[in-house]
Amino acid sequence: MLIINSFFEDLDFDMEPDQPRRRRFGRRGGGGGDDGGRRGGGGDDDGGGGDDHDDVFATQGGSTSVWDDNTRRDDDDDEDGGGRGRGGARGQGLQRLLILAGVLVLVLGIGIWQVRSCQRQQEVDGYRDYAKQANAVAKQSTDLGKQFGDAWIKQGQQVDDFVATLSDLATKQKAVADSAGRVQGPGALDQIDTFETQAMQLRATGLKAVADAVQKANADAGKDGEITDEGVRGIIKAAARLNASDAVYQDSFRTPAQAALKDAGIDGTTIEESQFVSDDTIDLLTADRIKSLIGAWKLGSGGGTGGTAAQCDDGQARGTQLVSVVVSPADATVWSNDGSVADAPEVQVSTDNQLKVALINSGDVTLTQVQIKATIGDEKLPTQVVPVLDVDKETTVSFPFAADAVDFAGETRVTATVEPDACESNKENNLAKFNVLFQLGGQ
Repeated sequence: MLIINSFFEDLDFDMEPDQPRRRRFGRRGGGGGDDGGRRGGGGDDDGGGGDDHDDVFATQGGSTSVWDDNTRRDDDDDEDGGGRGRGGARGQGLQRLLILAGVLVLVLGIGIWQVRSCQRQQEVDGYRDYAKQANAVAKQSTDLGKQFGDAWIKQGQQVDDFVATLSDLATKQKAVADSAGRVQGPGALDQIDTFETQAMQLRATGLKAVADAVQKANADAGKDGEITDEGVRGIIKAAARLNASDAVYQDSFRTPAQAALKDAGIDGTTIEESQFVSDDTIDLLTADRIKSLIGAWKLGSGGGTGGTAAQCDDGQARGTQLVSVVVSPADATVWSNDGSVADAPEVQVSTDNQLKVALINSGDVTLTQVQIKATIGDEKLPTQVVPVLDVDKETTVSFPFAADAVDFAGETRVTATVEPDACESNKENNLAKFNVLFQLGGQ
């Protein structure tokens, strides 16, 4: 504003009226003396009042004024040059007025642009802030969904432990749903945000429903302790609320919310996915798997290093055993539990390789969180975990390894181990140790 004020202060519009030009008066004539000197008295000489003199007399109110030739010429100049001067000054004033008007229009335009720019920025910030809050809600719920999946395969738990875990998760999910209800969406999102809240509420009620259904199924179990088909159906129906929550979040909230952001021109902002029931958890929620898992809980078995509450004297055998070890991509079997592979077989390896270990649940109880470990030479490979291993079921895990892990100068020692269950009696078939003669081959 200081710059604009200074500009206006410097403008001179030359609008003050012209000051009247000062008239030049000739010498007052005398009274007609004979000498006719400098006084004009009507004599014939060159003095004052002769007919040959150019002086003009004007009588105004009894006084006499005289304009000489110079005065006339000044008047002529005023009519010609002076008039043009005043017209030029008025033209300059008009130009300056136009400049002022242009500056005012420019300032007004900049002001309007700034207001609209601020309004747009506020709109963009509102959408982005909402997306940030909505994504925070979704992430909290997704994390709880992962815990829900892990609860099914937790080692060493019993039915009451599972029910207590789900009840706790339901309480936390309700708090997440309450948080979602407090997030208000701007613009078109105002009519969409309610569906995120509905999805969160479905998850809270679904967790509680599953906990109640499992508890009821356990109470209604047959004399042999096995969960009835009706009990299993009750659990699956309760879990359907959780599957429905994923559909509501994706179809009724996320997809239209993404479209609203696009329509509003909000670039670089997205609504994150939130899947409460993962694909692995979906595989657990089948009739046979639910029966086997709850049966293991009732026995207190959890597989792996768990099983602290296991009833090892219940007459149920528990345990695993290794089946075979294969090196890929050569697809060469380097160990088998039937003794068909000689020690130190020759195997070609490339830049990227895998050690594939096959194992089986050789007991009478479903096992969860079964851990498999392997080493090649002095290098320990990352531990692999089988979430659920049903009775008499075989599975294979893969350990990636690079060629520099092996010794090409001689034999390389390889080991594979399945972590035994707490109640497992035969642990010898959980370990394989053998030598391999690795050779560098092609890709």
